[in-house]
Amino acid sequence: MRVLGMFMVKNLILLQRQSPDGSGVLFAKYLKKVNASEEPGIATEIYDAFKKGRAAIVANDSELRDAQAEIVKTKMSRVILHKAAYYLRGAADAKAASAVDYADYFHGLSEGYGFVLSLQFTYDANGNSYFSHNEVEYNVDGFGGWKWILG
Repeated sequence: MRVLGMFMVKNLILLQRQSPDGSGVLFAKYLKKVNASEEPGIATEIYDAFKKGRAAIVANDSELRDAQAEIVKTKMSRVILHKAAYYLRGAADAKAASAVDYADYFHGLSEGYGFVLSLQFTYDANGNSYFSHNEVEYNVDGFGGWKWILG
C-alpha cells in the first residue's frame, strides 16, 4: 500500500499542478475524466486526503490517517464505478447504432469488463464492495449476465 500511496501522490500532484493530456493508461487518466464530467472536484478530494493522511502519518495521528485513507479508498472506488458504467453504456450504444462500429463496441466492452472485474476490490462509504466476488463472477463468467450487450 505504501508504494501505491507514493505513486498516487506523485500522479495526483501532477494532476493538480498541470492538466495532464490523458494519454497514459494509469489511474490518473481515468481520474481526470471523471473529475471533468461525472464528479467534478473528486481529484481535489483525493489529493487533499492524501496530503492530510501523509501529514497524519508524520504526526503519528492514526485516527486522522485512517479517516483520510477511507476517503481515498472510497473516492478512488467511485472512479472505478463510474468508468465501468461509462464503458458498458458505450458498448451498448455502439451495438444499438444503425451501423455498428465494432471497434467502438469491443473497446467499450473490453474496458468495461476490466472495470467490472475491479469492482470487487472497491469500497462504498459503508465499507462494502460495489460488487461481491460472486456477482463479478456471474457477470463475467461467459458473459452470463451481459447477454443484453451481446444481443
